[in-house]
Amino acid sequence: MFLLKEIELYSGSDDLRQLARLVAGGKLDPPIEVEASWKDIAPIANGLIERKYRGKAVLHLEADLTERLRQLSETTHSEG
Repeated sequence: MFLLKEIELYSGSDDLRQLARLVAGGKLDPPIEVEASWKDIAPIANGLIERKYRGKAVLHLEADLTERLRQLSETTHSEG
């Protein structure tokens, strides 16, 4: 199996968008083990690396960071 060509054809954001649609549509129900602020990423990341969680980890972004990321995304897309 050769996946490199697939990586060149589709961006990671396309995959994330599709996953978000599946979750929003109720067709995918990912088990969430832990939720925390983005500021607590270190212990959550360590827990994932050490396989302490069976489910997913959800990190919440603060509103100001979310807005800055949205603006950066729009700038990047308008330049490309």
